[in-house]
Amino acid sequence: MGQEIIMTLKPVTDGMAPEDSFEILARALFENYESIYEIDPDTHRYRCFCESEFCPKPQLAAEGEDFFAELSDMVERTITAEDREYVLRHMQKEALLSGTENEKTYPLVYRVDRCGRQIYHQLRAISHTAQGRRLILMGVRSVDQLIRQEAAHKEAIRAMRKEREEDLRKLEDALHMSRIHNFTSQMQPHFLYNALGSIQEIMLTDPEYASRLLGDFTVHLRSCVRAMTHDEPIPFSQELENIRAYANIEKMRFGNRLEMRYDIEAPDFFVPPLTIQPLVENAIRHGIYQRGRQGGTVTLRTWEDRPGFVIRVEDDGVGFNVKKMQRELAEGKRDSTGLQNITFRLEKLMGASVEIRSVPGSGTAVTVRIPRDRMQEGRKENESDHRGR
Repeated sequence: MGQEIIMTLKPVTDGMAPEDSFEILARALFENYESIYEIDPDTHRYRCFCESEFCPKPQLAAEGEDFFAELSDMVERTITAEDREYVLRHMQKEALLSGTENEKTYPLVYRVDRCGRQIYHQLRAISHTAQGRRLILMGVRSVDQLIRQEAAHKEAIRAMRKEREEDLRKLEDALHMSRIHNFTSQMQPHFLYNALGSIQEIMLTDPEYASRLLGDFTVHLRSCVRAMTHDEPIPFSQELENIRAYANIEKMRFGNRLEMRYDIEAPDFFVPPLTIQPLVENAIRHGIYQRGRQGGTVTLRTWEDRPGFVIRVEDDGVGFNVKKMQRELAEGKRDSTGLQNITFRLEKLMGASVEIRSVPGSGTAVTVRIPRDRMQEGRKENESDHRGR
């Protein structure tokens, strides 16, 4: 309504100037309108006043004896077909009186056809008493730009959420696959066969020792299976139990060539399952065993500092050239899937950093730093996991 749109309402009754209607409506709704209708609900008489950039003061644009009788024709000429029934229903006399009762604001948004386009308009009605008579003032303005901006904003938000959900899904898939790769790398058949075969031989000469080794084997196997199905952070004490069990099995196979040392100053923190044990395994297999009969020592240290908790796995094995390894990984000449999976899980699940230092002929040290603020998250996830079981 309005100059070109009949549903842009702005009426005035006898004894009230058009400027007064604009002022009353603007004061009540704190908005500017293209046109204002004033309707007398008793006589149905109405007048419509419009203002524009060319006419800064409201000008009489239309008037009539029966607003509600002319309503259907107004709607038919201007309102888009999809919104006509909706507008007619909400612009009936009873709807307007009920909607503006007790000085309530009665809002309506609809679309009009203009130059082949559908333009959003907003109508707001209020009740006003003048000279003892109740009047209905209705202001109409174009809100097309606002609505389309809001729609674009909502679409952008939906797109961002969809992108985040897709990123989260990809991350979850990547974590799932890294967990599977981690599990399969730990459950290599030759390790299982060698361990069980060695235990079988010991059973004939030292049944008590064989029984302890079977217990260690069970602990290690259970830890691996648990890591396959759950990636929630676990207390470091559980990971340490698995590390000790695995080291005991390896020491059984290689005797005095392997020495394990534990310097655990800070035990009370959380780690993703099967992340520190593989670092110890790498130190044993690729650091110590490469030295042959000379063997060597692997040391597991933990301590607490201001930023968080630190885990370090050190060995005095053969070492390697870190820059050369990184170059070969980038060129695809070396496969380090296991270490990459561990680093990925520590970074994504705990916000941890992993640093590798190595000197050929002297040994290797892998340092993991876990921020303090991730410890509480780990506790909550672990408690939730236990409650769900």
